[in-house]
Amino acid sequence: MQFLTRALSGFVIAGITLALLAASAWRLQTALSEPSNRRKPPARERSYAVEVETFKSIAITPTITAYGEVEAWRTLEIRAAVSGPIVELKSNFRDGATVQKGELLFRVDPQDAQRRVADAEVALLLTEAEFTEAKAALGLVKAEVKTAKEQLAIKENDLKRKQALLINGHVTQVAIDEAAHAVSVANQTLATKNQSGLSARMRIKAAEHGVARSKITIADTRRALSDTSYRAPFSGRLTEVEATLGRRVSQNEKLGVVIDPEALEVSFHVRDAEFGRLLAKDASGKLSPLSVKATLDLGDRKITVGGTIDRAAAVTSTADGGRTVYAKISGAAQSVIRPGDFVTVYIQERALDAVALIPARAATEDGRLFVIGGDGRLAEITARILRRQGANLIVAGVPFGQSYVKTRLPYLSVGVAVTPRSKDAPAKTGPAVASKSRGSGDMISLSAKRRTALIAAVKANPRMPQARKERILATLEKPQAPRRLIERLESRLKGGRS
Repeated sequence: MQFLTRALSGFVIAGITLALLAASAWRLQTALSEPSNRRKPPARERSYAVEVETFKSIAITPTITAYGEVEAWRTLEIRAAVSGPIVELKSNFRDGATVQKGELLFRVDPQDAQRRVADAEVALLLTEAEFTEAKAALGLVKAEVKTAKEQLAIKENDLKRKQALLINGHVTQVAIDEAAHAVSVANQTLATKNQSGLSARMRIKAAEHGVARSKITIADTRRALSDTSYRAPFSGRLTEVEATLGRRVSQNEKLGVVIDPEALEVSFHVRDAEFGRLLAKDASGKLSPLSVKATLDLGDRKITVGGTIDRAAAVTSTADGGRTVYAKISGAAQSVIRPGDFVTVYIQERALDAVALIPARAATEDGRLFVIGGDGRLAEITARILRRQGANLIVAGVPFGQSYVKTRLPYLSVGVAVTPRSKDAPAKTGPAVASKSRGSGDMISLSAKRRTALIAAVKANPRMPQARKERILATLEKPQAPRRLIERLESRLKGGRS
């Protein structure tokens, strides 16, 4: 009996299992064979929303950006002109201080220089006395020469008279000989006096030279005395000061450097192509005096001064190529810019006409970029890149007035349909397209009956999450709703599932 009961139970279970399998197979066959009563939305081409801008013909002044260092082209080393201890040191003689032209900086002990000046002055007095004495002696010699000449004339007349008397026999030959001897002695005396006159004149010349030499010595000693006091040669700022009161300095020892704040320039490096744009238009090969701006970055504050291109370096750097250019800067004396500062230099080139300014992300390295065609699809053109200005490009050879894609995205290519987003682009550049976000697409208007039926179906759906239900109801309340959302709701409504 138990065996029979178990056998019947097994047959019942097997029958139920077969019945369920048959029902499942029938259900699957029915689902596959019966035509779907849903209305599938037509396949639509994907369109990408892109940000566009319009090519505008403008005139722009390109700017070359470089980096350089501020240098001083007028500096002077402060050196001690004389040796000795420093006896006076001004409080303004220190690093970073500003001095005015002629301002006393320090003084070396002047006692030795003062003594040498006094000795030179005494020596001048002595040579001047010798000069005066020589002139007086020359006057005496001139008087003696005159007397000697008179005596010679008397002796000669006496000789002539006695020679005439000798003929008549009134005088003897002895008298004639004595008169001739007297004439000879007078000639000798005159010659001696003339020699004395020559010596007196030479003495005067020597005295004159001595006076001149003494004056030169006085000038030198006085200059040495003035060199003990060092005064600023021009207005400027001090650096590398190494002087203390009482320190003994040697001649020509360096004690500091004074820098003229009005004589600053900036040296910066440019590439060969940029250097070519700085040259004058003629064949002279000279640099154009273009305007520059040097900016010193001090964190939250930036200091900017103007300037003008002055010259290029005499040699070219073979290590990194390019050229080194120097520009004079003005207005640095009133700013905090100092020699050695690292600054950013902006050089204004000559203006370019009939060009467009576009973002650098819109084009490739060789100038290819996308434009919007009349059918709302992408086309590609090649622009001529003239300059790179930070995040922008200056281009030429583009169709002015046409829209281009501001960002060249990886998934964009020629022929792709796009939806432009720009105030300058036309409102509709192609057929209605669908977006990638869920529940969006082209918008349609709903009749009151259709809207009411859809709202009722959404509210009656117990399986739909409340947040999603509220979002869909808010969309249906608007004058227009996305076509894809409406089609999906109606297909589910007809299919009997939410």
